Amino acid sequence: MEKITTDISSFENLRKDGYVYVDKTDLLWRLAASREGRQFFISRPRRFGKSLMLSTLKCLFEGRRELFRGLKIEKKRWDWKKTYPVVHLDMSKVKGETVEGLRENLNSVVDVLLTQFDLKETGRVTEPGRRFGLFLEKMAEKCGTYVVLVDEYDVPLQGFLNDRVSLLAVRKLM
Repeated sequence: MEKITTDISSFENLRKDGYVYVDKTDLLWRLAASREGRQFFISRPRRFGKSLMLSTLKCLFEGRRELFRGLKIEKKRWDWKKTYPVVHLDMSKVKGETVEGLRENLNSVVDVLLTQFDLKETGRVTEPGRRFGLFLEKMAEKCGTYVVLVDEYDVPLQGFLNDRVSLLAVRKLM
């Protein structure tokens, strides 16, 4: 009997550890293959599989074919040799008690990305949004096409919902 879980949002872990996976890869194929060069915003209620979907897309764009054996996408025309660098931002890990603390944490995220993709920073930009924009420009120069996946985008805002002034500052910051 296959194992069932509700708390694993890693596609790789689900597949490698033998958990039940409801195969929606044909739908992900339609999303990924037919809309190249586009941006998507996918919003669903909490606990509806957004993180698992992003994890699945990450593995798909990285060309990790072995994880997709036996799934619907295996019968589709997906070029497994064509891979893309994936910038996967899990914003649930980016929190701050203050606006300045959040700014520091966002800058740390950019630092990690620069290291992860072996990019050098230019200039003395301190605003995380601008630094991230410059990072993306460097990614385009180095890699051409790349994929950005953002998960839990709202988490950094949640700590400031009861403080309108700080909330506006955080929105601007992000």
